[in-house]
Amino acid sequence: MEGWWTINPNQQTTLSNGKNAALSLRSPTVYYYARISGKDYAWKGDYSFSFKGQSLSMRQETLALDSLGNYVLEINCSNLSN
Repeated sequence: MEGWWTINPNQQTTLSNGKNAALSLRSPTVYYYARISGKDYAWKGDYSFSFKGQSLSMRQETLALDSLGNYVLEINCSNLSN
């Protein structure tokens, strides 16, 4: 599954397939790239993927289940690199 989601600051979201159904993961390993619009700050990693004609340096994360059985990824300024 690949996709692009825009999530505003201080917002929590459940990623869905566009039909209001939460995404199901085949593996708890995800790759992500995040950035702050209009700033030179980004969460970059060692894995390069092409998405919509752009080469993005993505981070790899293996997610753990929370107490409700959901996978959670928290992105905040304490794990930011610029």
